[in-house]
Amino acid sequence: MPTTRLEKQKLTKGTIMPISYIRMAQMAAQGYEHKEIGAKLEYSPRTVEGAFYDMIHAFNLRNRTHLVAQMIKYGHIKP
Repeated sequence: MPTTRLEKQKLTKGTIMPISYIRMAQMAAQGYEHKEIGAKLEYSPRTVEGAFYDMIHAFNLRNRTHLVAQMIKYGHIKP
């Protein structure tokens, strides 16, 4: 279960984050919803929602789409 809180920071190529967050973002890039991500990774949909909230706010982004776009841009996930 992802429990690591991210510090407020700028998302860059060198940003370090939990692997579970990266997996969730990769699945979001593939079109999965929170419920589907949770089922595949064995987390509750609420846990997945909280992880996205944490990433979006830590990196000062607008929404999940913006998060995925930035993670692709900086090479954290593949399109």
